[in-house]
Amino acid sequence: MPNRHPFVLALRDLFPEVKAAVDSYEIAGLLHCEVGEFARLSVEAFNAGDLDRVRRYFEFASGAFEGADAGLRNALHVSYAEAFAWGTPHEQTARALMPERLALAFDGMLAWPHPHPTDGAV
Repeated sequence: MPNRHPFVLALRDLFPEVKAAVDSYEIAGLLHCEVGEFARLSVEAFNAGDLDRVRRYFEFASGAFEGADAGLRNALHVSYAEAFAWGTPHEQTARALMPERLALAFDGMLAWPHPHPTDGAV
């Protein structure tokens, strides 16, 4: 198995559908791509109205900020929160479901370019 970030290993263990999606592409070991695929599935679940799944995804992503290294914080901002912040107006309403840490990342993406979403503020 390629060298994978612990976040991705946990993500793959908890959500088999994410594992299948991530493993179907040649992106193994590319953190932003793997987080981006998680974001794509999250947006799809939200647009399908599967709010229980969305909440589970959001809780996992939000919890990952605790103890995250700079690379993971950056990926959660620009490869996850951005998918909703810069999505359709409907997708932007997902913010109401986000736990605080993830909502702060979302807000940081909307405030781009100031403040920079990876400046350590979240």
